Amino acid sequence: CFAKTDELISLARTASAFGGMYASHIRGEGRTVVEAVSEAITIGRESGCRVQISHHKACGERNWGLVDKTLALIEQARKDGVDVAFDVYPYTASSTALDTILPPWVRDGGKEEELERLRDPSVREAVKKEFRDHDTPYENTVAEDGWANIVMAGFRNERNKRFENRSVQSVAEELGKDPAETAFDLLLDEELKVGAVFHEISEDDVKKVISHPLSMVGSDGESEAPYGPTGSSPTHPRSYGTFPRAIRRYCIENELVPLEQMIRKMTSWPAERIGLRDRGAIARGMAADMVVFDPDRIRDLATYEDS
Repeated sequence: CFAKTDELISLARTASAFGGMYASHIRGEGRTVVEAVSEAITIGRESGCRVQISHHKACGERNWGLVDKTLALIEQARKDGVDVAFDVYPYTASSTALDTILPPWVRDGGKEEELERLRDPSVREAVKKEFRDHDTPYENTVAEDGWANIVMAGFRNERNKRFENRSVQSVAEELGKDPAETAFDLLLDEELKVGAVFHEISEDDVKKVISHPLSMVGSDGESEAPYGPTGSSPTHPRSYGTFPRAIRRYCIENELVPLEQMIRKMTSWPAERIGLRDRGAIARGMAADMVVFDPDRIRDLATYEDS
């Protein structure tokens, strides 16, 4: 969010010269998603670089359906010679650090400056005012989603563990505090190291994106285990359930994508995009990393309540 388009074109031009890719967590996934996809395509067109739009979606109920426009833009760009594609995860909630709800100017300069601003009452008041503004130039997650749809996870401090997997709205009500002040205080107490799950995506949009021929499936999750350092806190279920969920929900139950196409979206298509030359297909000389599963039994077990 701190880079201008011209700078990104320049960097992508250099990446392209070395066979690289511009993989973009685009500038906005809410009301500015159409403009953000257009920008990513422009960067590819001007730089000659391949473009990968990361985990494509439209966030916030008012913006559901905008993927019709973005998918049309991507299809036209492909016809015009821009090598652009995208990935998707099979869930209606996103996840990232909680402090991404803050305006970019609060996060400018790094962790210590951000924490210092959060201690300033005048900054807090200014941010709360922006939270209520649906027309900010940046993606305003609070305005788009509402506090009840922002669920916190990954607390480090034992005193805050009781807030795991609870919305900011719910915790604020328990504490008798304003939701914004609740979020500010918890970010300070955790030194920004707390995550959130944002329930903000339409299932109809997920179906459109995952069934599109140019999409591939990726979890956007972290490597997790239910034991050791990553086992003490909940996470987004995508870290465990993405691939069986895509098969069960969108191939077998909804019959949106033939099984062989879904397997391609998880294997040879992404391997080809990122240049993994010995992965993604069953063939002589390729790495023999295969998963054998029963189509009648495969399913995801991870939930938002028990990731």
